[in-house]
Amino acid sequence: MPTYRYEAQDRDDRRTSGEVEANDREQALLRLAGEGLRSIRLSEASAELPPQGAASARATLSTAETTDLAELLGMLTDSSLPLDAGLKAAADELPPGRLSRALAAISNALRQGAPLHEALASEAQRFPLHLRALVLAGLHSGRLGMVLEEFVSLERRAALLRRQVALSLAYPALLLTLLLGLGAYFGLVVVPGMARVFDDFDADLPVQTVILIELSNGGFYLQIAALLTLLALWLIVWLTTDLAELRSILKAAPLVGPIARWASLARFARLLALLVENRLELAESLRLAGAGSRDYELLVACRHAAQRVEAGSALREAIDKSPAFTKSFGPIVEWGQRATALPEALRTASEMFEGRVQAQLAFLRMVFPTLTLLLVLWGVLFLISALMLPMINLLEKLT
Repeated sequence: MPTYRYEAQDRDDRRTSGEVEANDREQALLRLAGEGLRSIRLSEASAELPPQGAASARATLSTAETTDLAELLGMLTDSSLPLDAGLKAAADELPPGRLSRALAAISNALRQGAPLHEALASEAQRFPLHLRALVLAGLHSGRLGMVLEEFVSLERRAALLRRQVALSLAYPALLLTLLLGLGAYFGLVVVPGMARVFDDFDADLPVQTVILIELSNGGFYLQIAALLTLLALWLIVWLTTDLAELRSILKAAPLVGPIARWASLARFARLLALLVENRLELAESLRLAGAGSRDYELLVACRHAAQRVEAGSALREAIDKSPAFTKSFGPIVEWGQRATALPEALRTASEMFEGRVQAQLAFLRMVFPTLTLLLVLWGVLFLISALMLPMINLLEKLT
């Protein structure tokens, strides 16, 4: 088990240091926070490798399951109900699965007398990194219910954005699928027979007919079908997964790419506000918020920014050196630090990014269906003209 050296402040604001053993940084932070320490700085003292397969012994919860667990935990924390009994009852009500097993495991740990932070630390592999960080922040400040409530609200907004993007793309995707199916049918069934007729009568073929016949002979429609299928699968994966690498690749796509970028920045800013507001050390908050942004470029940028902050740089100076952050983000952060209102400034930045997301989404809804409809009309006219013009010329010759 790795050993971590720490420097922190106790409840009386006295500096303290020492070592703690834990499976990972998050479990070490949870244990130290449970002892009443804050402003914690960690460095790894030893790096023993965990047993092979230990990290995957417990399946990580999905985004929806994580949100449900956080919502339930927040409600029980704010209520007068015992946590262990509430979690056990919820686990019994749910169908067998990862979420019910996670609830049962936490409930069992609480029944055995473990405090909440140790019960969560024992099941740390089930939860994504950003949720563990927020639980740590809530335990650290004594505001776990409020922190989890804001986290659930953040996840609900993210899910709503995914549905909005999916609905905006559904109608254009249907039109493109119909066009593709029509083109494939003509290319594979109609065009070969028509080409033989034109060849038998030595008909003069216009350019669009020649192009259509060549595409049909080369299996072009099958290639286009495979390409569009891959693109559709890629989009579905982006809408349903938390893989940061896929989301970063998507940012290069037109129309949809800016939505992915602004959404990641909005999520990052709000997570960082939550962590800083609950008195986690700034460098560690940057790392954790970057991991929770679901954006690989932001994740790497936050790690570098955290290193600069630990080296003594101001937050604005640390983030201005990375292209992952917008130019407007730095001045907002600088104002927040000067006014000792960094969490409020970060929430303002998050709202600004969310506004840009909605503006780009409105632009997508306006432009993408129109472009798709024009493309479909052009495709239909191309097929009709490519097949009808040679027939008209052939009839004129025969008469």
